[in-house]
Amino acid sequence: SVFLQLISWNFVAQAIVFSSSGIFQGLGNTRPALLSSLSRLVFFVVISLYLKSRPDYAINQVWYVSIASVTLQAVVSFMLVRIEFSKRLSKPQLAA
Repeated sequence: SVFLQLISWNFVAQAIVFSSSGIFQGLGNTRPALLSSLSRLVFFVVISLYLKSRPDYAINQVWYVSIASVTLQAVVSFMLVRIEFSKRLSKPQLAA
């Protein structure tokens, strides 16, 4: 039950990640979504390997790292969406 309580926090951040990925797909630029996924993966692997090497390692630490990594991905995705929108909205529009 502790696992489910902790991991449910991922759903909030994951909603932001999925929405951002959909925005990038709609704009035709999927590289930012890939970049945010890469940031999550690198963060999770590096921190998890560090924790695993410690003598006081416990599996619930990995659950907390999972929450932190998804939250990091959500923040990165949100910032990349803001950057992409500011680029696209600052360009002059052509008259139709």
